[in-house]
Amino acid sequence: MICRTKGENGNILLLTAFSLFTLLLFVAMVGTVGSIVAAKSSLQAAVDAGALAGASAMGNAKSMDIVRSQAILFAQNNLQKGDTVGQPVIVNNDSESSVSVTATRQVEISLPGLFENPPTYEVTATAKAKVFNSGSISRAPPFVIEAPKNIQWYANDNYQHSQLYTMQINPRSANSFTYANTLFNAGLDWSNYYDLLANGYSEECNLDTGLYYLGEAAGGRTAVESFGSRIHRDSNTDVTKAKVGDSRLMIIPLVETLPTDRTTRQWQQVKIVGFIGFWLQNIYYGGLDWHTNCYKNYRAQGYFVKVTLPAGSYTGYSNRFFGTSQVRLVNP
Repeated sequence: MICRTKGENGNILLLTAFSLFTLLLFVAMVGTVGSIVAAKSSLQAAVDAGALAGASAMGNAKSMDIVRSQAILFAQNNLQKGDTVGQPVIVNNDSESSVSVTATRQVEISLPGLFENPPTYEVTATAKAKVFNSGSISRAPPFVIEAPKNIQWYANDNYQHSQLYTMQINPRSANSFTYANTLFNAGLDWSNYYDLLANGYSEECNLDTGLYYLGEAAGGRTAVESFGSRIHRDSNTDVTKAKVGDSRLMIIPLVETLPTDRTTRQWQQVKIVGFIGFWLQNIYYGGLDWHTNCYKNYRAQGYFVKVTLPAGSYTGYSNRFFGTSQVRLVNP
């Protein structure tokens, strides 16, 4: 028979109460930690969506007000009542274009019976999405243009294209540019070249693809008419409905400067620094020079177009998107 004194019984009761309290505290803390982890996951999904939506709007040349509202809207669509979305942080300068979104939630610390008003723990999640220039495209024409520095984009946020530009042999205004003939390999004959003018390359090319100079803009009759067939084959005449794959929409490789050394120009390799979408609106052939069989005064009018394409990045210019952009989440 075991006998206990009153003091021993009290100690046991005290120890039991302490053990129960510790157990309850442990269970409460486990529940609280679980709530915090769940809140963090939920908030992260929301801010990821918001940052990507904002950066997508930025990559499509939308105004900063639309970028901000899209970021908030898409984040709020994934949040709970009582969650808070902060004002998106927008960076848009020569070295970076990004959107950062932060959201918070108050998680109640569950300690039953200890507090009349239980304390809360603030859970925060932040996401940052950046806009990059695309580096991989298909259906490129067999010519390049010099990377434009200051594209005048159309003012209406509903559209994703520039003001009207003119491509011609001898540019005559700020909104005109010339081109140079190139090939991705040296094994093509002229019939292949004309087909490429009409249809573009079927292979993918990227920033590292070898590109070789063939000759300066000349306006040869067969070449110009092959190029002009893009317009005749495309039933869509509305640039606001342009999409990748349209005959009128070309994704043109960009080079830093067009080659000028005529002694070594042919088959000289040129470096691709980006790509740009250009929508053909009209082609004016001008008079044909029967001596050279060239349209010396031909010009092609159209619009630079914002289009989204996969994979790659390039940020070497102040107007670094060049019309082809992608969006990726990065570390905040």
